[in-house]
Amino acid sequence: MSEIKCLNINTPFGVARTREAYTLKEVLFEPRIRSLTLRFNVAVQPEKAAPQRHELAVRFNSVHYFESMDYDDGEYSYSKYSNSCFDELLPTLSKKKGKNTYIIWFYDNAFRIDAGGYSFLIQET
Repeated sequence: MSEIKCLNINTPFGVARTREAYTLKEVLFEPRIRSLTLRFNVAVQPEKAAPQRHELAVRFNSVHYFESMDYDDGEYSYSKYSNSCFDELLPTLSKKKGKNTYIIWFYDNAFRIDAGGYSFLIQET
C-alpha cells in the first residue's frame, strides 16, 4: 500500500489548524440522497483584530461511509495522516470506487467520510 498523504482543504475562511477552530452545531444525514451535512461555527482570528465567528456548513454528496468519533479516538486513528481541521486523504481509504476520504475535526468530535465530493454552504448569521 502506498503512503497516505493529506491535502488540506481551504474553506471560505482559510485552512484551520487548531482544535478550537471548528465547533460542531448540527449533523444531518439524508439517506435517500446519500447526503451528509455538517453545520458548524468557524473561529477566525484576523491579524491585530478581535476573533470573529462565522457559521459554515459542508455538504458531502454520494456518501458511501461515515463515522463519528470522540476527538481523542479520532486523533489516535487519523492524526498520523491529517495536519489541518479538514483534509482529504490521498490515496483514498474508501473501498468503493470513485469515493474520496475526508477527515474533519471539531472541538470534541472527528468525522471520517467517504464520499463523491463536497460543497460549502455559507450560513447567514
